[in-house]
Amino acid sequence: MTYQKLSQPIHFLGSLKANRSEAPLTFQAYINPYGKIEIDFDKIIVNTRNIFIQDCLWSFGEFSLTGKAEDGTELSIESLSLDNSEVDLDKNIISLRVSRCPKIRFVRKLDRPREAVLRWLNGFRSDPTRPLVQECQLGTIILGECQFNDSNEITGFIKIEINEEQLGFSDWHEQANKLLDHIMGVMSFAIGMRIKTPIIENYASNDLEIMVLSQAGNNSVSGIPVFSYIDRQSIFNTAVASFFNPPFPVKNLLSTIEWFVMDSSIYEVRLIHAFTALENIIASNLEESENGTLFLPPVKFEKLIQGIKKVLKKWLIDNTCMEGQERGKIYAKLKDVNRRSLGENLNTLANRWSVSLEGISKENIAAAINVRNSIIHTGSYNDESDSNIKISHFWVIREIVIRFIFTAIGYQGNYISHLGNFHTSQYPPKIL
Repeated sequence: MTYQKLSQPIHFLGSLKANRSEAPLTFQAYINPYGKIEIDFDKIIVNTRNIFIQDCLWSFGEFSLTGKAEDGTELSIESLSLDNSEVDLDKNIISLRVSRCPKIRFVRKLDRPREAVLRWLNGFRSDPTRPLVQECQLGTIILGECQFNDSNEITGFIKIEINEEQLGFSDWHEQANKLLDHIMGVMSFAIGMRIKTPIIENYASNDLEIMVLSQAGNNSVSGIPVFSYIDRQSIFNTAVASFFNPPFPVKNLLSTIEWFVMDSSIYEVRLIHAFTALENIIASNLEESENGTLFLPPVKFEKLIQGIKKVLKKWLIDNTCMEGQERGKIYAKLKDVNRRSLGENLNTLANRWSVSLEGISKENIAAAINVRNSIIHTGSYNDESDSNIKISHFWVIREIVIRFIFTAIGYQGNYISHLGNFHTSQYPPKIL
C-alpha cells in the first residue's frame, strides 16, 4: 500500500484525546495531490463522555487522534489543533475541523517482507522518461519525476531498496534515511530550490509506515538551477558518492545549501541569503586558531584584552565623563578586533580546500561585501546603478558558494554559471 492508495477517503473508527480524557468518534482521512492530509470528522453529539472536547476547543488546547480502518490500516496523530471547529450550542453538536497537523502516521501490514524507503517529493523536476539511477553499498537508488498538474503537487520520488545480501543489516533504515537526506540536500542545490518531502514510506519486513509531514509554504519563486533539466545524472552520482567517500570532512554542508536555495523575489534578500550560505560554510569549517576565523586563540586574546581594558579605562576616565556602563559597551566591541574579515576567511578556506576562484577578482568580491554591509546596516541597497550591475554582486557570491560546494562534495564537470552571463561552465575552471 503506497500513498496513492490513501488518496481516496478511508473510513476510520477511532478516539480523540485531550487533557487525559478520551472519546470515541468516526472520521475519514486521505492525502490530497499536494501531499497534505485531509480529515473529515463526522459530527459529534455532545454528551457527558465527550464534553471535554468542547471545553478544550474553547481553551485552544491540543488533541491527539488514533483510528483503525477495516483493512487494518492504523492512523495516529500525536498533536492536532482543531481551532477551526464549530460548536452549535442550540443543537448540542460539534463540527470538528483541523487547523494544524504537523505529522500523521499510518501503519499497516504487508503481504510480503520488504526493506525499502520511498519518499514522495514536492519541487523536484527531471526528465520524466529517464529517472536517475545509482547503485551503492546500501542498495539501488532511483530518483524520478511523476505526473502532476500543479507545481505544488507531488512532482517526484526517491526510493532506495536494500540489497539482498544485506537483509541482516540491522541499522539499514537509519543509514538509508541519512543517505537520502544528503542526496536531497545536494539535489536541492542542483535545481536551485528546496525539495520538500511531504510523505515518507518506510518498508521494514512485513510492516509499512507512512509518515505525512506538514511542509511550510509553497515554492513560490522560481529556482535558479545549477544543472540543466536534462543533465542531472552527474551531480546525482556525486551526491551518492560524497555520502560514502567525501573528499574531506565538511561541517554544515546541508545548512549551507538550505541558505543557498532559500527563495525570495527581493534582490537584497537573495544577496543576503547567498552571503549567509557563504559565511555558514566558512565559519563552520575554519578552526578558531591563528589560521582560522580569529587572529588569536580565545585564551590568548582574553589576556590581551584585559591589558587593553586597563589602558583604555584609564584614558576614558582621564579624558571623558563617560560612565562605567557606557565604558562597558566600548569594552564589548573590543571582541570584534580578534575577528578576521569575511574576505580574509574566504581566502583562507579557499586555499585550504583548493577552491578555484578563477575569473572572480578581489575587487568584485570586495564590491559585493560592501553592498552586503550596506544592506545589513540600512536595510536596502540604494545605489542607482544599472540593474545588471546590482545583480552582478549576487552572481559573484553565488558562484563562490557553488564552487565551495562542488569542492566539498568532489564534483567535477559541467554546470550552469551566471558569472558574467548565463552560460555552461566547467569546474574546476579551465585556466587559459
